[in-house]
Amino acid sequence: MKNSITPFRLNSITTLFVFVILTLASMNATGQNANAIVNPNPVLAESGDSFTIEVEIDPNSSGLTVAQVAMSFDPSIIQIDALTISTESSLGIPLPGTVIDNEEGFFFIAGFGFAAPSDPFTHVEIAFTALSEGTSSLDFETEGVLATLFSASGASVTGNLPSGEIVIGASVDCPALGLNIGDPCDDGDSDTEDDTVLADCSCQGTPICQAPFPAVDESSLTTNIGATTVDFGWDAVPGQIGCQVQVIRVLGSNPTQSFVTLDDDFSAFSIDKNLVIPGVQHGWRVRCGCSRNPIVAGPFTSWQPFLIPSEIVLASSPNPTRDLSNVEFQLETESRTTLEVYDMNGRLVEQIFSGNAESNIPYRFQFDGSDLSQGIYIYRLTTQDEVVNEKFMIAK
Repeated sequence: MKNSITPFRLNSITTLFVFVILTLASMNATGQNANAIVNPNPVLAESGDSFTIEVEIDPNSSGLTVAQVAMSFDPSIIQIDALTISTESSLGIPLPGTVIDNEEGFFFIAGFGFAAPSDPFTHVEIAFTALSEGTSSLDFETEGVLATLFSASGASVTGNLPSGEIVIGASVDCPALGLNIGDPCDDGDSDTEDDTVLADCSCQGTPICQAPFPAVDESSLTTNIGATTVDFGWDAVPGQIGCQVQVIRVLGSNPTQSFVTLDDDFSAFSIDKNLVIPGVQHGWRVRCGCSRNPIVAGPFTSWQPFLIPSEIVLASSPNPTRDLSNVEFQLETESRTTLEVYDMNGRLVEQIFSGNAESNIPYRFQFDGSDLSQGIYIYRLTTQDEVVNEKFMIAK
């Protein structure tokens, strides 16, 4: 800090002023604190350029009566040409003791009056000249005799005092940030890490990935059977980088298809309807996660069943039967077709039909089961697109 300045002697008026300010600072603060704002921030300039920086004050709920500003900078990079209380300042009556030190890199200025609560204003204007390339911070000084202080009704209400930054002679990709694409930054979100400047000059971090990751909301799951696709939907989980969808043909069996998509907004997935067997119960489930290596993901949702109605008619009578059984089928689309009888152990008993079946024509056959033991059997009709089963019983 530059409070041990030797080139300046404080006269009696300045000493009295500092004494009053320090007395005010020792009293308890009331209300919401007043904050300072450096504008513009950052400043980008070339060597030899002149520019002006303003220090703005937001009183918040405090009615300010005194504001003194003390700041330090790098005198090898910039120097002050002029330091004034702004004509727009609500504390526009200057107090004695203004300090400009271009050797140490420090200035101090103060004013009084009355600033109404919730009425931001420009308090100080500083004219600089850029001397050489480099970066200088512009920091508020808060300790010592010459310090930054905002006072209201005899109490210090000094709040946030964020630093400014002045970049001389260094061109950057993102002037508003004073940074280049790929540089570290701060996106202001405590739930992210590795914040980086992106190509659009925004600052974005990666969500902090910790187990256990939340599950997808079951109430958000939707299934829609369309003309050509089966569509699944859910609400994306905050912090996800992608999701895994599993689809099975028969509930309770192992997944026959598994799909992984990396997308932080991934919340919908579709499969071609041709992959689904009509008349057979299918199911799907989903989980999302925040890391793929290692895998950090929430649990799978419960299986969501769906069924596409069969367009095939398959029926038998009488059912049950003692020996002879009549079986009939009809297709909506012409197809290569087989009609077979199986027992409950999956063994083929007899093939009744094999050939090309035309559309919308009933095919009728009679099966003689008199040589079979009593029990449950299955007529299985297989086309190019689907398989349909019909159970029948032989009772003796």
